[in-house]
Amino acid sequence: VPTESPVPTETPVPTETPVPTETPVPTESPAPSGTPYPYAKVVGDVWVVPEFQTVKNGDTFNVNIHVHCGTENLVAYGIGITYDENKLTAIDVAAGPDGFLTAINTNTPGRIFAVGFTIGGTVTGPDIDLLVITFTAINLHYSSIDIQVDTLVNEYSETIGPETPREGIGGG
Repeated sequence: VPTESPVPTETPVPTETPVPTETPVPTESPAPSGTPYPYAKVVGDVWVVPEFQTVKNGDTFNVNIHVHCGTENLVAYGIGITYDENKLTAIDVAAGPDGFLTAINTNTPGRIFAVGFTIGGTVTGPDIDLLVITFTAINLHYSSIDIQVDTLVNEYSETIGPETPREGIGGG
């Protein structure tokens, strides 16, 4: 009895099994008024902008102090800034475009203490450009600027962010 001969078929080639990959978790989206530094995502953070910059001896340059208040209304602050007085000279401290400044103390080289309060006005958001500090570089190789947050409060005198005093995020 004649039988049908088998038809040859293609041998399947094994393929790599796909390895599941981790899906990135979305992070906080940038603020409409500006993008906070990547690490400045916690309400109450205070940081220096720019984080790093290159200057030469004799150069005059600005650093800005930024604050993340989220939806809280910033109505008062006390912030200390320290720097190496052998490498930098503070020339001026002024309110930033979003900020306010009531008084400063620059009597001690290497230390600035700035305080501000506002009555009736409020400042809110994740990237408040609070202060502008103008320095001149002297005898500079590398220097850092450090921040101490003594007071950061809303209109109810409640602390914005973690308890104070606390360190801010400095720059170099």
